[in-house]
Amino acid sequence: MKTNYIRLSVLIFFFLMIKAYPQQNYSRILSSPDHQFCSNAVETSNNEMIFFANYTQKSNGGELTYNSCYALLVKVNASGDSVASRIFMEGGDFTYYSRILKVENNEFIAIGTGCNVLMPNPFVNYKVLYTRFNENLEIMEQKSIMYYEQTNTFSSDPRVIINNENQIIVVEQRKNQYPYVTCFKLTIDGDSIASYSLLPPSYSIFGDIVQKPDYTGYYLTFDGEWDIYEPYSESTIIEVDNDFNYISKDSLPANIGSHNQIRQFNSSTYITGGQAFRVFTPSISPPMPWITQEYCIEKLGLDLKATKQAFLCPLDKIEDTIYSAANLQNFDFIDTNNIYSVYVREYLVIFPAVYNYLVIARLNSNLDVKWQYFYGFEAYYHPYAIYATSDGGCFFIGQRYD
Repeated sequence: MKTNYIRLSVLIFFFLMIKAYPQQNYSRILSSPDHQFCSNAVETSNNEMIFFANYTQKSNGGELTYNSCYALLVKVNASGDSVASRIFMEGGDFTYYSRILKVENNEFIAIGTGCNVLMPNPFVNYKVLYTRFNENLEIMEQKSIMYYEQTNTFSSDPRVIINNENQIIVVEQRKNQYPYVTCFKLTIDGDSIASYSLLPPSYSIFGDIVQKPDYTGYYLTFDGEWDIYEPYSESTIIEVDNDFNYISKDSLPANIGSHNQIRQFNSSTYITGGQAFRVFTPSISPPMPWITQEYCIEKLGLDLKATKQAFLCPLDKIEDTIYSAANLQNFDFIDTNNIYSVYVREYLVIFPAVYNYLVIARLNSNLDVKWQYFYGFEAYYHPYAIYATSDGGCFFIGQRYD
């Protein structure tokens, strides 16, 4: 993908929204000349959807530039029409909100990161951004926490949960010379309680966090390493206590090696999903190992062993390969018997040579696929998040490259 950055920068970027099943359906495209990144989405009390459109403006020459980045909060109604928006620019030169949490009194908390990107010292003064707002997009509170001042760092999208003590847990990975994970504990009002640092296993990328059902700590997932000379390096799951002290490490089943997501399914089960890597030998001449990229969703017991796995792309279809699961949230549910997931299905080769499909799937509590909806193949699509809605349907948000 790195070899395609220059070509990608001259394309036109669109937001894609899909609301599907069972009531009013729609598909909407929001266009802009700027480069756009989505956040996850949340539903309001009157069935509207709120999400962030994070923009990176282009220079006059058409190249992407990071010295003018901002976050646009957007609200769409039940028909998919944009009804309100607000610009957020509180993080310095670069502002990126990736998570929105719904809290009491029909209010929301947005969590993101900000930094300065101006030369001669680019990517400095990293901050955790906190903004509380209501359904009318009116800002109630804004705060930022400075936590890193070195240069030339890589960052992951923050993962955010609210724990049993009504505290906000923010986890993000940074990399300067060595990668490490920073964990923040905030009050629900955005005041800093504590911060912690963890070294990830090897050079793995942090995936997601979930609180243990007995409230004694957390599990953090990490992507497995993938190398053409090595079939796979298993993804890992790390157990920490409430102060993020390391307890133990285990492998994550199904070799989910990219965009892994985990959450509690019930009191005795976790559910996880993402892009899985498997190696098999197809019945072709001459026989040769084939590396597959499949979407996998699975249930884990409290011992972290798989109790049910569902691979949504069959192994015998070797001409089809999954390029990516959704970056921020690849599955969601309100009712455990009504699970929605989203992934990309490629044909032959990956972006930008040919078009692709988005696949939205509905599964029951046993992870049996009830249906899969294929969308696209007239452009290149990239999924960001899927959200189960109160009417029993789902809301998808992503990017469309034309």
